[in-house]
Amino acid sequence: MSSKEVFSAEGARQGCAWGSFTFCMRPQRTATLTQELHPDTIIVMYCDDTYCVHPTDPCEAYAALTTFRRLSRERNCLESVPAKSFFYSPNPHADLSFLDANAEGHPDHPKGGRLTCFKAVGSYIGSPTAVAKAVAKAMAD
Repeated sequence: MSSKEVFSAEGARQGCAWGSFTFCMRPQRTATLTQELHPDTIIVMYCDDTYCVHPTDPCEAYAALTTFRRLSRERNCLESVPAKSFFYSPNPHADLSFLDANAEGHPDHPKGGRLTCFKAVGSYIGSPTAVAKAVAKAMAD
């Protein structure tokens, strides 16, 4: 299989199925490699949104996200947008001091500290109490 470099100044048209399909081909390979390197972390992707979830260890979820971002730069020439990719672990007692204090999820972050749930592809994922509150808020808005 040969490849050809295609340059774009504006990207694919929003809503174009072909643009989304062709964009997703490269990051999918990168996500698969990341999954092989971090087998206990769940990698969830939807187009350019990437979530790394570990059931007990946020450090491992963060390591998987860091690997994905590095491989995306090296293999795909894509810079990860922080607002479109993040990590999560439901462990409420995990030490998150390794995070930059400005990172969402850091205990001292102005938005409320530790993440108790997040929204991915229209669904809330996290602690049942936090998910119920998030759904109730979304319904009220």
